[in-house]
Amino acid sequence: MHEALEDLPSHSRRHSRHALKAIKGASTHLQKQLLMDDYLFLKVHAARKPAENAEVLRHKLEKLVPCLSPVDAEQLSARCAYYVEHMAGLTKQKQLITQSNSLAAKAARQAEQAEELADAVGLVAKHMHKDLQPGQGPQARLRVFAEARNAIEAALAFPKREGWDDRLDALIHRKASEAPVYGPNHSTPVAKKLNASTQHEANNAA
Repeated sequence: MHEALEDLPSHSRRHSRHALKAIKGASTHLQKQLLMDDYLFLKVHAARKPAENAEVLRHKLEKLVPCLSPVDAEQLSARCAYYVEHMAGLTKQKQLITQSNSLAAKAARQAEQAEELADAVGLVAKHMHKDLQPGQGPQARLRVFAEARNAIEAALAFPKREGWDDRLDALIHRKASEAPVYGPNHSTPVAKKLNASTQHEANNAA
């Protein structure tokens, strides 16, 4: 069954056989897609150029397709083609994750793997919240959220989903409006500083 894999290096054969077994054992289209995506992303190397990574994926596809059912082979071929189409973004994302340990890139990857837009936005929101400081007002929150959002969107490998911007805009507006507001006569200088500060300034103020 796995004769097509025999000319691959031993560690690569292990990865491929494990992926094949998992894909065949998955019961839903989404489960299969996530497993395929994990395998394809594993084969994208940060040190390679996008064209080199694309060629590696095409080679892996040639080896795996004969080992899969026609339906699974068609699905894997489609995912591989999508990855190859966006290989520049994928290579950059892999570099950010593996070389820079970028939390924003990790959040971007998770958001892109989410099935529903609401789940993707929720993952982005979770990342945006990690840089909030106690007592920050609406202006400060908006700036923190904007910085986090920009970092995530810069690390996306694929085009943003339809509705992404609208959902994130609404979420950020709502979360910022929930922040405390300190008037000009507020007696706590630190609180007033936090109201409109950047994340770096807020850390210094606190």
